[in-house]
Amino acid sequence: MNAITGVSEALVVRRGAHIDKPADLVGKTIATPYASNCHYALLAALKHWGIDAQRVKIVNLGPTEIVAAWARGVIDAAYTWDPALGRAKASGGKVLVDSAEVGKWGAPTFDLWAVRSDFAQAHPDFVSKFVKVTTQAIADYRANGKAWTSASRQVAEISRLSGAAAGDIAQLLAGNLYPSAAEQASPELLGGGTADAIASTARFLKEQRKIDRVLPDYRPTVTDRFVRAAIAAR
Repeated sequence: MNAITGVSEALVVRRGAHIDKPADLVGKTIATPYASNCHYALLAALKHWGIDAQRVKIVNLGPTEIVAAWARGVIDAAYTWDPALGRAKASGGKVLVDSAEVGKWGAPTFDLWAVRSDFAQAHPDFVSKFVKVTTQAIADYRANGKAWTSASRQVAEISRLSGAAAGDIAQLLAGNLYPSAAEQASPELLGGGTADAIASTARFLKEQRKIDRVLPDYRPTVTDRFVRAAIAAR
């Protein structure tokens, strides 16, 4: 597991849209990228608030398009991520809820590492070493995150690999949660909870017609084996 989505993704409402509480979203236009983490979190938030998604107008816009639509005043709210989220907030937008809170309501979203089963079976040592390196990077960030500035070596490397602007990366990193190896191996995450969250996400993707079917059980697709191996190798 790489990260648990936190405040870096949120539902932000435009100043002047007269949205002070969730019920005020009824009849409003909300932008979000379809079939994304944000779309999933938006629908989960509406459900939590008891608002039928048919009572709001959800439009499919990517982050760059959201920034432009926000500037023109043609949308009332957006569920998006940084840096688009930060630009909306800088112009007076107010966050109604973020993905950290939605996760507590039972709809968490993650960034996960996936490996083909046949590759993992053929090269378990490689996968274990990969997990060890990634969990070490998480440990370094948790201990020294303030040093990961736009001028740091770590952020420069992330910028090179991802294409994201170095000036945006520190804010993006700070907006998520990074579970330690021990936390990842817990029953709440790779020990069970992550499989439940994937099942919920799969049902959402099927509703959005992005996948054809939902598996009856996602537990066989999630393992804490390699994280536990990384812990033991320290």
